[in-house]
Amino acid sequence: MFKKKSQEVGASFEAKDEKLPEIRNFVESFCRNQAVPPSEISKILLALEEACSNVIRHAYVLGPGNIKLEITIKGDKVTFSIKDKGRSFELGRAKRVDLKKYILTERKGGLGLQLIQKIMDEVIYQSNNGENELVLTKKLGKTYLSEKMKLKRFSLRTKLVFSFSLIFLFCGGFFYYYFGEKIEKQTFGRVLNSNLELINNLTLNSKDYLYNKDDLGLANLVFNAKRGKGEIAYLLILDPEGKIWASTANQTEVLSNYQFPPEINPLLYSTPQRYFDRNLGYIYHLIQPVTEAENLLGSVHLGLLESKIKAQIQESKQGLINILSLILVFGFLAIYISSSWLVHPLRKFKEDIKQTEGRDGKAELSTPKQDEIGEIAQSFQEISSKFKETQKLLDQEKIKQEVELAYHIQKVLLPQSVPQIEGFEIATIYKSAQEVGGDYFDFIWVDKDNLGVVVADVSGKGVTASMYMGMLRTALRLVATGEKDPKKTLVKVNQLISADLKKGHFVTVFYVILDIPKRMITYASAGHNPLILYSSNEDKFHFLNPKGIPLGLVLPEGVSFEQKLQTESVSLNSRDWLFLYSDGITEAMNSRKETFGREKLLNLIKENKNKTALEFSQELLELVASFTEGASPADDITLVALKNVGVVDKEASLANRLKNRAESKSQDKTP
Repeated sequence: MFKKKSQEVGASFEAKDEKLPEIRNFVESFCRNQAVPPSEISKILLALEEACSNVIRHAYVLGPGNIKLEITIKGDKVTFSIKDKGRSFELGRAKRVDLKKYILTERKGGLGLQLIQKIMDEVIYQSNNGENELVLTKKLGKTYLSEKMKLKRFSLRTKLVFSFSLIFLFCGGFFYYYFGEKIEKQTFGRVLNSNLELINNLTLNSKDYLYNKDDLGLANLVFNAKRGKGEIAYLLILDPEGKIWASTANQTEVLSNYQFPPEINPLLYSTPQRYFDRNLGYIYHLIQPVTEAENLLGSVHLGLLESKIKAQIQESKQGLINILSLILVFGFLAIYISSSWLVHPLRKFKEDIKQTEGRDGKAELSTPKQDEIGEIAQSFQEISSKFKETQKLLDQEKIKQEVELAYHIQKVLLPQSVPQIEGFEIATIYKSAQEVGGDYFDFIWVDKDNLGVVVADVSGKGVTASMYMGMLRTALRLVATGEKDPKKTLVKVNQLISADLKKGHFVTVFYVILDIPKRMITYASAGHNPLILYSSNEDKFHFLNPKGIPLGLVLPEGVSFEQKLQTESVSLNSRDWLFLYSDGITEAMNSRKETFGREKLLNLIKENKNKTALEFSQELLELVASFTEGASPADDITLVALKNVGVVDKEASLANRLKNRAESKSQDKTP
């Protein structure tokens, strides 16, 4: 059996917390280069980051040092060797954490080893001669090997050379066919014209001989004419009765009657007639009459060998073949050199990853880093993968530390402040029902004049909701920038996150794009609560509720999320209010099982229409707290209030402004 080829790479890093991102990038780059599945990469990064953090915080607690990282991939196993020269650790004495006691005592930390052992298939720790080594092994499975073989079947350079060579060959074949046809016609025409000229001369020179019936003179005439003309099969001179007076083919035929082949018309002059001869093959037969004062004295017959004509054509084409061959040789050489030039940056990147140490003891990459979109895409993938792994851990062990981590993630995901926009007041409310809630709101600058405002409700609570929230936030920020159509944004977001939503989970979203200079909103709803538009000047409410379904639903065949989504628009007047909210407000319940309801919310809006957005949000919080008698809400409470305090030239009525919405609605219908 053949030995499996291994790939190795190594680097040294300073044992500092700020070097963890470099270690992470180094490991991730190697794994991606080796076609490790993204889901496995995320798990590996979690384990490696935890292991290196322990080295930094415990092994080198008394002073600085270095971490030496070596990665080896062989077959379906990837092995990570983490070496340090700090304080040693006895892995065998480490006890498994009692999770119930861990949660009751509210202890923080201490689960790193269990996390590493959970992710990795093999964990070995050894200490020799003052150097500690932690060896982590991850099995990637047979599927990884088969996928890797598919990827390595053809290199990028091979694909480039093959593709461009096919194009080049196609172009060469086209030119050969095009110019070859021209050469064939030109050569055949040249041979035909040359022999027509010859036969015309014979008709002129044979008149006297035919008139005098001088067979010797005619014989001498045709033999001299045929000399040096390899394409001529025969020359014949006949009298009007068809008797042969001269022949270059067979002297015994002289003075005998000529037998015309069936394909030949004796009266068709100056036109090549093709027929087949058993001995000579295909022949082009030419006939030219010999006349004197309109009297027919006889006729001259000339046979051209098709094989000889084709030989002349092929000889003429040989020059074209030589030129095209030369062009193809130089073309393939140019393609080969160009492909090397194009692939060089990728090869350089691969070499940089494989280098063991840089000049200052660190792995260095000379190739450019990924752009912002690439980083966002990677972050999204990492969050998605981490979510899956974290969900498994929580389902099995209910680890309080992971719940607290998700809580901190959720706090980071929600905006810490609201945008300050001239002519508008914005205020927000967010109160979670548990440590980690399922509601989400955000502000995204689409461009300098358009602000995206989103309120969403993720099904479920706890870590699951937090991770879905992270996926939604990353996806929105990835696709919303520069996209002024909320429908297109939600369609792209659904495509990004739907595959990672667990069965039975979904997300409702209301997404509004505020055009600040025009004071107009464009909006779409993915199954969320209606947007409340309140006109203070007219004291009227309108509930903006375009059709749409939640993100992540499994739809019947032939039905798409995009078909079920609709975009609408409406302009804003001075003192108009907008309210995006979750059902945690209207469904807030007191001890008597009574719900807060929408009417109380609408009455509060009317009563406080002259207050600022911030004052209104405080009034709403106090009213809900009073109604629920201070009890924790059963569902998350989220609200984004926006008030147009700018002055416009003309106050249009709410009814007229909503015409735009109706027109938009009719135009947006999907057949």
